[in-house]
Amino acid sequence: MTAGKARCVQLAVVLVVCLTALVTWIHVKYDVRIFDICVQPVGSKEAVWPKIECPSEAILCGDKVPGMKGQQLNINVSKSIFHSLMTDLDFECPRSRRFGRPSGDGGYTACMAEPVAPKNSSCLVYSFGISNDWTFDEDFARFGCEVHSFDPSIGKQDHLHAPRVNFHSVGLWGSDVIDSHGWKLERLSTIRKRLGHEQRIIDVLKVDVEGAEWPFLRDMIFVDGRSLSSVRQLFMELHTPRFRSTAVTATDLEEISVYASRLRLNLGFQLYKNVQNNNCCGRFAPFMPPGVPEKCCHEVFYFNSRLFAN
Repeated sequence: MTAGKARCVQLAVVLVVCLTALVTWIHVKYDVRIFDICVQPVGSKEAVWPKIECPSEAILCGDKVPGMKGQQLNINVSKSIFHSLMTDLDFECPRSRRFGRPSGDGGYTACMAEPVAPKNSSCLVYSFGISNDWTFDEDFARFGCEVHSFDPSIGKQDHLHAPRVNFHSVGLWGSDVIDSHGWKLERLSTIRKRLGHEQRIIDVLKVDVEGAEWPFLRDMIFVDGRSLSSVRQLFMELHTPRFRSTAVTATDLEEISVYASRLRLNLGFQLYKNVQNNNCCGRFAPFMPPGVPEKCCHEVFYFNSRLFAN
């Protein structure tokens, strides 16, 4: 074999390896081999929302979730798929600003690039999960936004916390319920209707609700995705759906991967930032794949690409 032919063979091998790696990455990124994902646009006449039957108080639904195949994947494969959905960015924001604490819990970074940046003359912020740390909410109020803060767990009644910061003793869930603590939990659509915000853009929706993000996402994806269609940016702290004493399973990871993938593909939310932290490990089970330093929650930052598509 001549040197030229050998070189061509080497290049062909490299090309095949690269294409194989790309296909594998796409499959893992969008988990198309495992989950039955509908990619019809939200609000289109053709969109069919699968029926889901799940107890309103359940954090997870297991095999009742449409799209789950129940293939009993290897736990490490399941961890890798979910980790990829959390960390493979769709977009890098060229200009950002942190609101709240400068580091650690209590602060979140907003994308301040057009057209996704909140408009300080008319912006609306929903902040779920306060735990007596008001720095995020107060920073956005100083920026000029109307802020609504929600947390039923801190023992406070509805009140005006500060100029432009309105507190509500209610939590976020996938249905309207009173939980075992006596806390009132509501769907996002219920809250928006009660506050008269059904026709307004929510510039920033922050969700840090200690596991209740999964019933919330289940509601958004399978029942009421239209409530998120007018949200500009979505910040969430995503926890393992199991407390520390119970190990997360491959089925758990498959279910939350369905939610994470459908948030992007069905609802058009593009991931632009991820922060992993260990502050959740006192309560929640770990869920990182092999070779990744163990953490127990992801802070994920999305913008709504469909809000700006037209």
